[in-house]
Amino acid sequence: MPGTEGFTSSVAPDARRFAATGFILAMAVVFSVGVAVLDGNEWAVHAWSDFWWTLASFTSGILCLRAARRVSEPSYRAAWRCLSAGAFAWFGGMLAWSWSELVLFEYEPFPALADAGFLAFPVLFTAGILFYRSRSPARKISLLGIADLGVVICADLLTVAFVFGEIIRTWDGSLVALLTALGYPVLHLSALLFGLISLWQHTWEENRLVLLLLIVAIAVNSVASVIYGHVVLTGEYAVGWNLDVMWLLSFVILGWAAIEQGHVTARAGQDAAGLPAASQPLAAESLVPAFALAWMSIVALMFRVEMSRQPLYVTLPLALGLAGFFGLRHWASHKVQADLIRQVRDSQQRLLAIVNNTASIIFIKDLHGRYQLVNHGFLELTGLSEAEVTGRTDAELFPASAAAFAENNRMAIERSVPLSFEDRFRDTTGQERIFITVLFPLKELDGKTYALCGISTDITSRKQADDQQRETERELAEVRRMESLGMLAAGVAHDFNNILATILGNTDLLGLSDALTIEDRQITGNIRAAARQAADMVRQLLSYAGRSPLTTTPVDINRLVGETVRAVSGRIAAGAELALDLDPALPLVQADPVQLGQVIMNLVVNASDALEGREGTVRITTRPAAAAEIPAAMEDRSCILLSVSDTGHGIAPEVQQRLFEPFFTTKKSGHGLGLPAVLGIVNRHGGTISVQSAPGRGTTFQVLLPVGGPRRPAPGQTRSAAGSASRPLMN
Repeated sequence: MPGTEGFTSSVAPDARRFAATGFILAMAVVFSVGVAVLDGNEWAVHAWSDFWWTLASFTSGILCLRAARRVSEPSYRAAWRCLSAGAFAWFGGMLAWSWSELVLFEYEPFPALADAGFLAFPVLFTAGILFYRSRSPARKISLLGIADLGVVICADLLTVAFVFGEIIRTWDGSLVALLTALGYPVLHLSALLFGLISLWQHTWEENRLVLLLLIVAIAVNSVASVIYGHVVLTGEYAVGWNLDVMWLLSFVILGWAAIEQGHVTARAGQDAAGLPAASQPLAAESLVPAFALAWMSIVALMFRVEMSRQPLYVTLPLALGLAGFFGLRHWASHKVQADLIRQVRDSQQRLLAIVNNTASIIFIKDLHGRYQLVNHGFLELTGLSEAEVTGRTDAELFPASAAAFAENNRMAIERSVPLSFEDRFRDTTGQERIFITVLFPLKELDGKTYALCGISTDITSRKQADDQQRETERELAEVRRMESLGMLAAGVAHDFNNILATILGNTDLLGLSDALTIEDRQITGNIRAAARQAADMVRQLLSYAGRSPLTTTPVDINRLVGETVRAVSGRIAAGAELALDLDPALPLVQADPVQLGQVIMNLVVNASDALEGREGTVRITTRPAAAAEIPAAMEDRSCILLSVSDTGHGIAPEVQQRLFEPFFTTKKSGHGLGLPAVLGIVNRHGGTISVQSAPGRGTTFQVLLPVGGPRRPAPGQTRSAAGSASRPLMN
């Protein structure tokens, strides 16, 4: 036994217990073979038996002492010290016994000093169980536990009555010898009953197997002690009996319990015995009453002569009590089973109610990817029935997404930890939904994965809200950037306009001089033309910044389009075809005709330039704006839509984002102020401008203008720069 602890620590619990059982059987066989081989040599048989008893009790005492040192709880430490003291008390009794038998050759002394050590063992054992159970929570006493205890007590009393009833009535020897002999069954059976009561009245959890082993040890010792008390009183005891084997095995099992306690302590809270006591459908302690009845039957068979002599007033009440407790146990066990079934069903119903009413999608698959359970959310999303889903795989149900799902399943099973994935799935309406799916393995108590569970949460709305927030933030940043550029442009234009006024004024004064030659006048004219061109750029900057004067009158947009087209016809590319699609019933617009003409001119010239000399069409369209085309800020007003489109190559998305920046241009000869001026003018008229373009599909600029003209700013509110009223929309 001392060498088994290191061996058992490196193997699984089931293998360890199998090895321990084999070791016990091997010891019993070795002991019995030794007795059979030495039969005929009385001293050798005594020596052989005493050696094994002494070794077993001493080894179990050492193992119990080691268990006491390894546990941290003071009550557990005291318990194992008591058990160790009991084993050493038996060891001391064995030493005294061996001295009497092997040295003094006194084979019949009773009672003797050795009996004090033997009888101290059950007392110390009971003290150990008392300390041991002090740290285990008590549980409610059940009818089943009462019935089990009743069966065991009645069986023990009947056993004692069968064995000792006739002897007590006819005993004529020493009272001390009688009491000592009766002390063996009484004390050992009392320790056994106390252990059983502790087993049924407390919840042991990880220490449950340890207590069961202790009870088995005292039970084996009790059987031997009952028979020993009888044979001592009848003078039939002989060394090498089966009693010796049972005493030997009781201490071997005690040592096993000490080793098991060491493993429980090392695991620090893990379950050393498998399932907790309350969770096992067939706990080992439920077999104890059956063992008690079997033991009583064996004793009755062994002592049938004494049994036949027992008075009915002793045996009949005990027999009726035994039958009554067995009936109570049968009824209580059925009641417990019915209660457990009801609790399981109630628990399942509660769990299914939670699973089916949660907003998440929940499913369970086996290791082959077959669906075993899905909730109502899963069925609503897929439009399938439970029968159509159960037992089928993703490849059968969702072939388009099966490969991605299978890879996610594989990763979750291989890593054996919860993993999160973002999945996209189309519901029954064809709408794409976005889910965060958490996959995690379901495991047996031994850690083996048997299924995969998934919980999917729909984050489509959250993702859309996040995208909308990012777009709003981008638009806000764009508006602020355009406002900043507008303020900068206004400041530059103001200062630059003062410089140009000085240049033009001095040039005009210089032109009045008679001293200028023809060449000088030509140079002066060039200076004046360049200054006026720069002044035109300043006016565009002021238009973009919203600082140019605005004189509004009712304007016929169709007439203004016709006049502007005739004015810029010379600047239209030769291959460009102008197409007009003007609504004749268009209402008048309150606008500045000069600035609005500048808008039309810039858009038409840009559309012509977009053809890059190739043949194409520049189409100008006017019509009333549909309600869906009017933004929320203008939904209470009637609007007209002016659009200018071309059949050119289109504009790349990254270029569209910068079209209305001052001084940004893709033309070799452009100055990048045309479209910024258009944006500023449209904003000052309370309208909006949008761009629709893609490479290879041409470009369309749409200007939306309110029929009544721009709203007057509230007191204290001004339009400081382009972009403050609206920002260009890109598509």
